[in-house]
Amino acid sequence: AVTSGFLTNKANGSFMVSNQVPLSQAQLNNFITATQASPTGNGWAMQFAYDSIRLPLWLGAYYEQNGAGTNNSNIQWMSSYLTGLTQFVAANTCTNADGNTSVNSNGFWAYTVPNVSTDGQAVAPTGCGSTPALEGPLAVAAQATNNTDLLNKLVTTLESYNLANNTFSVFATVNGPQLSQSNYTSSSSPYFNATLDLISQALLIGKGSFDISAANSTGAATDYLNYQQFLTNYNAWLTDGFVTTFNAPDPANGQKTQPAMRVIYSTYNAINYKNDNPPNTAGNSPTVSEGMGYGLLLAYAANDQATFDKFLWFIYSEAYYQGCARSTEDQSSCSIKSQYLMPWMVDESGNPFNYAVGGGYMTNGSATDADIQIVWALNLAQQRVNAGKWTASKFNSMTYGQLATAMAGEINRYEINPGTQYYGTVLPNGGGVLFTPGSQWGAPTPPTNGGTGISGTELMYPGYITPQAFDVLNTVQPTSN
Repeated sequence: AVTSGFLTNKANGSFMVSNQVPLSQAQLNNFITATQASPTGNGWAMQFAYDSIRLPLWLGAYYEQNGAGTNNSNIQWMSSYLTGLTQFVAANTCTNADGNTSVNSNGFWAYTVPNVSTDGQAVAPTGCGSTPALEGPLAVAAQATNNTDLLNKLVTTLESYNLANNTFSVFATVNGPQLSQSNYTSSSSPYFNATLDLISQALLIGKGSFDISAANSTGAATDYLNYQQFLTNYNAWLTDGFVTTFNAPDPANGQKTQPAMRVIYSTYNAINYKNDNPPNTAGNSPTVSEGMGYGLLLAYAANDQATFDKFLWFIYSEAYYQGCARSTEDQSSCSIKSQYLMPWMVDESGNPFNYAVGGGYMTNGSATDADIQIVWALNLAQQRVNAGKWTASKFNSMTYGQLATAMAGEINRYEINPGTQYYGTVLPNGGGVLFTPGSQWGAPTPPTNGGTGISGTELMYPGYITPQAFDVLNTVQPTSN
């Protein structure tokens, strides 16, 4: 309801959404002040980019599956938002260096920068580039709203993108001087482009569903909307440097005996953020839990249970040994242990570390977007087991469904803020309940050391809105399989 309030109540008709959405005028004013003082410093909060692009991705897929002939109010605001967004993008596309229609690689700004004056005002930057992480999700939204002209233009660009030619090593060769400065965003581009491109392709082929097969393939073998082409890209993702093997500790005995796999977030991230404690060093190939959620969904789409299980062993082992539900107030150590929520970022050895950005804090807290998508993927896997299509794997004696239920319990315990308001108003139909950014962020803070008790409750992360996962969280039950 908080999301629908934001999307349907914007007076100026703009459909751009930033990575962080203020839920109060005071928070918006803080954003404006910070942006005017240092536009580049606050760009992550304001930019319509990798995080916020997931809103049209998930909403487009959900609407494709549930929108036809439905009068549900949530479906209606999804339709209004997706239609407005795709129409806006279609009117502001550009021609890139390859001659293809593109969404600008810098995204669109959701607020005027540096002189922010209008909530949600969109300003397109100069230049024109191709960024699959932005174009793929918008193609899903275009397909859902039957905007075939925009869909065809975006798919044409996506067809020209080859994962095997855009690996971390290729990116490092092309952008060496930039990466030597450990540019955070650029060094993560191969990860974002590969995962969101693959997820978008699967949802385009499945028309909103990850249950894809050769049976619903369209076009020739070289066509982007083709199951065999998806498998080609998926296999390149598995073998060309985006994913690596890992020997995970088994909760049953503590020994590193479980063959696992992890998705690499970046090969050049956090070089300048190392401290003097070697275990707290990100190294050159950290993993984020968001990527592991993507990995489960992609392995499911590829009908690859062996890889699904290896991803899940990494997630479960990391959660069991490293997960933290609450940190001390200075975020220097864990005060409440979680068992099923993976740390949002770990280094090459699977350890959380001291992340110097934002004043420094441990990375052992969870990320809500990852957690709810992992539960979604587990539920999908359990349904396949129930249908006799997958075998009944066990993780420390827990099935997919039992693990999903256990995770859901910790999500409800540690990652929800009750009483959230939208610009001072508690919205109807369950409004006022908001998922936090993660177990250590967004929760009300104690009033000690000047805390107000409401820290983090004034922000919404639109990219975390995944209705498919919310449906699962509403219905997931223990299973005996």
